[in-house]
Amino acid sequence: MKTLRQSICVFTLLATTACAEEAGNALGLGGEGKGGELVVRAHGGKEAREGIASSAFVDGFAVRFTHFVLEIEDFVLETSEGENASVASDPVLVELVPEPALLYRFPAVATGRWDRVSFKSRAAVAGIRQAAPIEERIVTTMVERAYSTYMEGELSSPAGQVYSFALGFPVDVDYMRCTSGDGTSGVVIPRNGSVETELTWHLTHAFFDSFAENSSLRAEAWAAAGSGSVIDGAALATQNLASLRGLDGNLLDDTQGVPVIYIPPGGANTSTLLDFVLHARFGHFNGLEGFCQTDIRIRP
Repeated sequence: MKTLRQSICVFTLLATTACAEEAGNALGLGGEGKGGELVVRAHGGKEAREGIASSAFVDGFAVRFTHFVLEIEDFVLETSEGENASVASDPVLVELVPEPALLYRFPAVATGRWDRVSFKSRAAVAGIRQAAPIEERIVTTMVERAYSTYMEGELSSPAGQVYSFALGFPVDVDYMRCTSGDGTSGVVIPRNGSVETELTWHLTHAFFDSFAENSSLRAEAWAAAGSGSVIDGAALATQNLASLRGLDGNLLDDTQGVPVIYIPPGGANTSTLLDFVLHARFGHFNGLEGFCQTDIRIRP
């Protein structure tokens, strides 16, 4: 018969470390069970499906994504004591627009809490597995240019002008020690059952004007960089963070006439809008409130 403490622990799904062992016993975790299944999906949220509304931008722009493709590999389950679940996670290329996609299905993971979840994003390579069919031109571009992430879409100005963008990210990213939005670490594998976990991509991050809390979304500097052509990395590199241009060709000001200043991450070498965007960290864990420690490296 369960004790009251066991029942509370099960109900809160291992919300605290102190509950982990008793709740694990109550749920049938650990021991000599056959293990459980873990399903890992990638999710682009509402932005991948519907875009970002103009109401979210301080300059009145709106964004629609037609493609958001990323490479994921080396998904690892470990415990803080050093145990490793040894799941086989091959590199995979996944398209997030418009729906979530299945990355991995691990059928027999040892039961219990794996509180050290990590994964990586690296350059796409020839022959990489695709979670679902992706346009060949995008795969070719990502492989030839060693992109780990690639996105396409359109910006719409308040005046109704449309600006296309296509941007690749030559970056390596490590996501480590992932926690869910409720503060719990990693995942719990039930005995003889199945559980899902989600790598959540927040597509707004490319348009933040700061790496500080409560940042605003802006897109006019993007649009001004296009000069009538598709906005790509070369175009964003023409926008100097110290003297951003607006669509009128003058210094970019906010609605109060104050020059717009983008605030880069501390210690990063960011002089252009391209540098700023490449430092964006898109990955979350089990929803947008989840968090992973992140190490990002931009390749030459």
